[in-house]
Amino acid sequence: MFRFGGSVREVKEVIVYTSPTCPKCTMLKAYLKNKQIVFEERDINKGSNAQELEVLGISSIPVIKYKGEILVGFNPSEVDKLLAEGDK
Repeated sequence: MFRFGGSVREVKEVIVYTSPTCPKCTMLKAYLKNKQIVFEERDINKGSNAQELEVLGISSIPVIKYKGEILVGFNPSEVDKLLAEGDK
């Protein structure tokens, strides 16, 4: 669920690449949970998650992937913009 402008909608396919030792990752996850956005978390220390980012040329976290769009880092207004534009 994503609250934007007072309305609630389902947001699907949100993937968040994180690491347990990343403070901005923790902030991003808390922000998404506070907005009631359901997301899939991928720890870059497990499996092939780090390689997925390397293929995209990304070397820092957190990363949000939504409907083919990617946002690196944590900026609340940019997160809102990505999810709002991706829902159109």
